[in-house]
Amino acid sequence: MYTLVVLGQAEKRLQEAYYWYEDKSVGLGNRFLEEIESVFKFIEEEPKSCSIKYNEMRTARSPHFPYLAHYFIDTKNKKVIVATVRHTSQHPLYKE
Repeated sequence: MYTLVVLGQAEKRLQEAYYWYEDKSVGLGNRFLEEIESVFKFIEEEPKSCSIKYNEMRTARSPHFPYLAHYFIDTKNKKVIVATVRHTSQHPLYKE
């Protein structure tokens, strides 16, 4: 089994999205985070199930929220590294 590592950029984007959803409706931010956690669990258990999209980066989609987890696999160290989590309307290589 692989170990999941979530990088700081992904954590920052998750926090921003949480507050945005929570501002729209109390409890919606928590539902968002629960769904993202289930996406993370899925890619930790089945990291190769999602196809490579760009530069060895894979994406896993949240079923009910318009977000993608962008991750890569470090097979040598048995890690799944989530580089970022982005809204589907954002270009994956866009830098702020």
